[in-house]
Amino acid sequence: MIAWLAVAIQAAQPAAALPRPAPAPPPVVAEQVSAERLRLGLELATLMNNRDLTRMQVDKLLRETMPATFRQNPEIAGLEKMYPGTVDAIVAAIGPLLMSYTLENLPGLWQELAPTYAASFTEAELRELLAFYRSPTGVRLMDAMGRGSDYSSMISRMVHTDNRTMTVDDIRTGAAGGVAQATRDARPEDTPVLLALMRSGAGRKLPAVTAKVQQQAVAWGSRPDPEIETESAKLVEKAVLEHIAKAKKQ
Repeated sequence: MIAWLAVAIQAAQPAAALPRPAPAPPPVVAEQVSAERLRLGLELATLMNNRDLTRMQVDKLLRETMPATFRQNPEIAGLEKMYPGTVDAIVAAIGPLLMSYTLENLPGLWQELAPTYAASFTEAELRELLAFYRSPTGVRLMDAMGRGSDYSSMISRMVHTDNRTMTVDDIRTGAAGGVAQATRDARPEDTPVLLALMRSGAGRKLPAVTAKVQQQAVAWGSRPDPEIETESAKLVEKAVLEHIAKAKKQ
């Protein structure tokens, strides 16, 4: 499960919270782009999936989403009833691995997404987007998306059905809470900034590019990683057995 959770954390693009402009024609993808556009594309991919935002989302996942989801699983809930603290033991065991795995794999996602951004936007548009997401409005938008995004429905499905298939709809559903949070947190001074971006060439392209980026992120995160899956399963089993043994001694 851990690889799918990692990409879910990384793939919720803040652009989903922007007002929807009139659809723009699909971006024209050139066969080659300049080195500067590739550099700017990587910079944008890094900014929109930055380490601080990702760390915040992982922390939320560990503190809120995973414990609540595990308590809804009949098998785990049964263990929790017999040996209180089982869920906390599982989360504590898997948490460091999830955090390190996610952060260590961020550069791979950045490299994957950079060419799409570079090919979809002009150099001027890339600079415009970078300026927006570094502005107070853009920073607030990304922060709200990080705090509000909720992937509990996807994780619940994975835990309850053992279905590890993640979809773009999972990403969009999870990001919906971030959109709602961004709407609640919006300040009056944010409106003209958002409208200006929405009316720009870059803003008109964002919905189509974001959809493509989400598809890439899902495909990237769906690549099997047997080693990390095995390691996480071992950690969970060890944590449960140790917790039960400790409880029986008390």
